[in-house]
Amino acid sequence: PKDQISVSLFESIYNLYNIANVVIRDDTGLAKEVGGLIPGRNIILEVGIPAEKSVNKSEYTITQQNITYQIGAKGDIKLTLINRFFEDQSLHTKAHRGPVSEIAKTIFEKYKYLKPGFYAPTQNIPTVWYQSKMTDAKFINTVLLPNAYSPNSEITPYYSFLTSNGEYTFC
Repeated sequence: PKDQISVSLFESIYNLYNIANVVIRDDTGLAKEVGGLIPGRNIILEVGIPAEKSVNKSEYTITQQNITYQIGAKGDIKLTLINRFFEDQSLHTKAHRGPVSEIAKTIFEKYKYLKPGFYAPTQNIPTVWYQSKMTDAKFINTVLLPNAYSPNSEITPYYSFLTSNGEYTFC
């Protein structure tokens, strides 16, 4: 029931990963007994107003669980979630060529659960971008973003972030 769950979503242009906090009032203790809401588990979170076709849907990984017992098995389950992209990171060594925004777009197309968001074009700096034993997230944040320049302004910073609707943006 909707009166037994609370969801807070956090997303920022300054942080690649979006985060959600979920509090579930478990009056029967059933959710605690089943034990399915454990750290490391992937879940799909849908939040919004279905009647207005305004629903955000994104995949998350449970990073933290806190159970508060009130009376017997009754209590609250507090979950901290981070976008599933965080869990799917692994080290890669690869050389990339082309505009920085196109490289970022190519990287994120590998993750089929993410939807393409807005990609602002960047100047094509004729060089090879090396991803040497780095995760995709680290490569984007430490190599691509600092070298992303707008064709119209070289002082305008670029940002990359994931949204609560499962979209990736590079602008």
